[in-house]
Amino acid sequence: MIKYNKTPTIRTLPKNIHFKDLYLFEKELLRWIPKPNYRIVKNTIIINNTILKPFFLRLFIRSTFFESPGIKKIFKDTAKDLVRSKKKISVINKASWILDNKSPVYFHFICDTLSRSMLIENHIKNYPVLLTHDLKGKKFIYEFLDYLEIPYIQMENQYYYIKELLLTNHTAPSGNYNPHLIRKLSSRFTHPLADLDTQKRRIWIDRKNERRDIKNWDEVLEKLKQFNFEIINFKDYSIYEKKKLMADTEFLMGVFGSGLTNMIMLPKNANVIELRNRDDSHNNAFFSLASELRLPYHYFEVDIVGHITHGEVLIDICKFENFLISIFGESF
Repeated sequence: MIKYNKTPTIRTLPKNIHFKDLYLFEKELLRWIPKPNYRIVKNTIIINNTILKPFFLRLFIRSTFFESPGIKKIFKDTAKDLVRSKKKISVINKASWILDNKSPVYFHFICDTLSRSMLIENHIKNYPVLLTHDLKGKKFIYEFLDYLEIPYIQMENQYYYIKELLLTNHTAPSGNYNPHLIRKLSSRFTHPLADLDTQKRRIWIDRKNERRDIKNWDEVLEKLKQFNFEIINFKDYSIYEKKKLMADTEFLMGVFGSGLTNMIMLPKNANVIELRNRDDSHNNAFFSLASELRLPYHYFEVDIVGHITHGEVLIDICKFENFLISIFGESF
């Protein structure tokens, strides 16, 4: 078994931090990231997201669930995989496992799943990663793996017998990152000698018709145009187009959500602006990510009308304009 040392990470405060807002970030300012590890496990059976050693009745829960699940969920998900899969068995000699039940989500796939691939990058050519049936057809997943030249095996809804499985654990707790691995991953998308003079673009991450749509969008759009922001829906861009776009970007701004994950392609010293839920001291994934990537981070608080996941975002236009002026000066 190979292990990295336990890693302390100290987060950099937001550029526009106010003393009254310290409570929003204080829990994340110092974190100890546990040792990520991997090992070889022989003679396993994999059915979708379930990994087990049948003769020992052992399940590898820590590798397949994003967070610690309850017994009821473990039993339910395992039973579902066992019952609903075809009883056909295919044999694979060598493979690696970097997935969990959150891997279909853009943010989690990039920051969690691909970080695990960095952990075993020296071995991954000989151990192609397994993709579960529920990832089938997810274009962005294939695109990232192809870009990083990570070999993979797309599994079907059936049983697989793996003679030798390179099994990884999570590289950091939820909403956190192993600094070494996340920076290594980011370096695959950025150029170390990027010319800061060319970074002039200001990008607003478009979430129209997505979760947490903006209630007063017309007013917000007017202000964004005043401050020369381009409205970009990253779903319309290939990974190579995203990479080129981010290389020229000085400010990336958007409402908290998966679109901000694209900061992983920003060159050093580019700025991240997160519009975050008011008084939320729990969800700091993007603040922490910006800090680990050494990107200056700014925040602006918004109100959610309705449910935190599916509600609408309401932005105070006067405060938003003053916030933009504080960063860019008067609009022109």
